[in-house]
Amino acid sequence: MLQQLKNEKGLTLIELCLAILILGLLVVAVAPRLAGTFSKMKIKSAAEKFAAELRLTRQQAAFSGTFWRLRITDEGRVYCLEQEIQNTRPRIATIRRRRFWQMHHRILLEDELYFMETQKTINCSPSSGWSQAMLRLRDGNGVQFLLKITAGGVTIEKQNV
Repeated sequence: MLQQLKNEKGLTLIELCLAILILGLLVVAVAPRLAGTFSKMKIKSAAEKFAAELRLTRQQAAFSGTFWRLRITDEGRVYCLEQEIQNTRPRIATIRRRRFWQMHHRILLEDELYFMETQKTINCSPSSGWSQAMLRLRDGNGVQFLLKITAGGVTIEKQNV
């Protein structure tokens, strides 16, 4: 019977405590990196959503034949997509001034997300698309993405700050 107990294999209490300690140290070392990854994913998702909205607006401008514009307001936390109002009355010998109707008024997803450019207007024509511009989207942790807006579309690049 004594011989049979010596051949039993198992973990002692000390071995079990050491395994838990090592596992705990690994979790403590990895957790901050996971939090940073989540923050980057959140801001990249917001940038991609914004870029998709600009692409859709470009298509609407081409389809409807009207001008659109993007305005960033309220310290970079709000953006508005506005469509030109078509004037049905003909004007003789007057300079045409465009009037816009606010279509979409969006607040960025999170309180800590904002555009670095606080007051900016970017135009979109039906024939040539968006005028060239660069916007920087940033969160409270310093993660920053650069959105390059061109006539052909919108590209997103991560920037190191």
